[in-house]
Amino acid sequence: MKAFEKLIDGSGARRPSDYVCARAAVTGSEQITVPAGATHVVLSGTLPFHVAFGANPTATVPADTDDGTANELVNPATPVESRTFMVAGVAKIAVAAASATLVTASFYSS
Repeated sequence: MKAFEKLIDGSGARRPSDYVCARAAVTGSEQITVPAGATHVVLSGTLPFHVAFGANPTATVPADTDDGTANELVNPATPVESRTFMVAGVAKIAVAAASATLVTASFYSS
């Protein structure tokens, strides 16, 4: 697994991952296992989706939620920084979307 590296020339370009997982036609919660040694993941999709992290997470498309338990929204149109997460010590990632979407998880090490 390649290290997570970004150019410091202002372009924000990152090294391509050599470990990418995908989930096709995601609507209900689907899990992606974080590979051993991974420290970062860049998430992307064809449409916005929700994400949860943990030992056995479940992602949902939330209704109105005021108790802090809603899942984070990932919008693929946002910069890569807002779709990059630290996953050291995380076993799995769960994704869910309101409409069928393709989700990719590009993993990196330190």
